[in-house]
Amino acid sequence: MAPEQSDGRTGNSYTNNAAQGSNVGAQIGFVRGSFYNFNVSDDTPAPEKYEIALRYLQASSGRHASRLIKELIDARFTGSADYSINHISYHWILAILSGRSFEQLSNDDFGDIQMARALADPGLPSQWLNAFKVVCKLLDSMKWQEQTGQADPVLDSLYGDYQALSDECRDQFRRHLDPLLAGALADSLD
Repeated sequence: MAPEQSDGRTGNSYTNNAAQGSNVGAQIGFVRGSFYNFNVSDDTPAPEKYEIALRYLQASSGRHASRLIKELIDARFTGSADYSINHISYHWILAILSGRSFEQLSNDDFGDIQMARALADPGLPSQWLNAFKVVCKLLDSMKWQEQTGQADPVLDSLYGDYQALSDECRDQFRRHLDPLLAGALADSLD
């Protein structure tokens, strides 16, 4: 048991108690703005873990989301009644790329992207498959530009592909892929 302590400003005091063997996830005295708390344990069901990964992504924590989705894929999670394999593949790639430029991607990241590409099912058309295809087209274009040193003419068609996406997917592109898109634009302008 911790002793009673004062915050030194207002005379308010607090007591911190935890039983032996307890696991305290966070102790927070004051929060201004948004606060996200995600708890995942070994016995959390796979669909719930996936939903937590989606919340990580929503909170701009793509690396945590990507790691959790990869764990689910490694455990053979391929979807549920609420989430198709294309939903998972798209959000996994989005999580890997979130907030990063092409140059910041590692060989492991490219390996995970290849895994996500292999998982997607073109026989299940959806908004998620369409968005997935646009992300893959962008990555292929950037890889081609890196290898040849020239702007990929396919990059011009991406704007129309992007416009054809749902509002939700376009919003996700803007939130998560800005550094990647800025790099593609800069490369094509050069």
